[in-house]
This record gives sequence, structure tokens and C-alpha cells, in this order.
Amino acid sequence: MPSIVTPVPIADLTGWPTKRLLALRDALLRCEDSFDCSDAHFDEIDPARIRFKADPRWAELYDATRAALRAREHVPSRRERKLQRTRDAAARSRGREPRPKRAR
Repeated sequence: MPSIVTPVPIADLTGWPTKRLLALRDALLRCEDSFDCSDAHFDEIDPARIRFKADPRWAELYDATRAALRAREHVPSRRERKLQRTRDAAARSRGREPRPKRAR
């Protein structure tokens, strides 16, 4: 289902948690490409919101969101965490110490 995004001030993005930034990025990616590719009627479109990737506000907000995410620490995915737990368990069973935990 296409997404409709309410524009947010770019300066506010740096204060947002990573999870919220990722949700915004995903919502922006779910926007439709353009009005021509959409099934929406002209009456349904709210000009205050971002609905299409062709909207210049979309590109500006998407670039700012990506920049804010690039400045963040990498959060391992579920798959990466599982792989690391498996490696740690294998190391313990061989009598080695697992890799030290990172400081948070």
C-alpha cells in the first residue's frame, strides 16, 4: 500500500531515535513514484503531505534521513545477532573465550 508522509523539519531528525528514522525511511520508500503512476484522484491528494517520490520535498527529506542514519552506530540485524551468538557458543565449546562485548 502506498504511503503518505507528513513532512518534518530536517533539523528535528538528529534528535529522533534510530528506530523512528528507519520507520520514516521505510515510509518514504513506500511512496508512489509519481501522480501519473498512481490510481489516486486529484481530489484525494493533500498538498501538505508527501505522497509521491517526484515531489521535491521527498528527495530532500529522504536524503536528510539517510544522512542522519549514516551518522548513527550500526545496529545489528536479527540475523547478525543470531550468527554472532552461534559463533560465541562455538568458541565456548572449543574452550576459547568469545569475543568481548562492545561497550554501549
